[in-house]
Amino acid sequence: MILFPAIDLKDGVCVRLVKGDLDSATIYNENPGEQARAFIDIGFSWVHVVDLDGAVSGGTQNEEAVDNILWCVGDRGSVQIGGGIRNRAAVDNWLEKGATRVILDGDKRAVGVKCFEGKNLYRADPNAAEAPSYVEKEYRCTREVIL
Repeated sequence: MILFPAIDLKDGVCVRLVKGDLDSATIYNENPGEQARAFIDIGFSWVHVVDLDGAVSGGTQNEEAVDNILWCVGDRGSVQIGGGIRNRAAVDNWLEKGATRVILDGDKRAVGVKCFEGKNLYRADPNAAEAPSYVEKEYRCTREVIL
């Protein structure tokens, strides 16, 4: 089992929301990189990061905070990022900066983790009952995109 501690970002800081209400945000750490490092230091191998402002606006809003998280985690763990990622350029940006997984926002239902290899995004049929496991195919995944 893999546990994913989450860091929700709003206005560049780590927050908790009550029932998803952005107006209920409570700051629990003003330094997202420090929070990510704390998760890795206590033994987590992954950190899940959500740019809440980006999810609302449709584009990255907390890039500096996420950059700080990626730098602080470094090669000691893996970072999964989502929120406001709606196009190929945004996916490429986060993968190039060191994110291990990128979660695409959009109107279609999620169909699972897919492999990002070179310039291809491998997608499943959105009507399929179950998403196939692309990781088991012939090619190797170095980065993953969740659609």
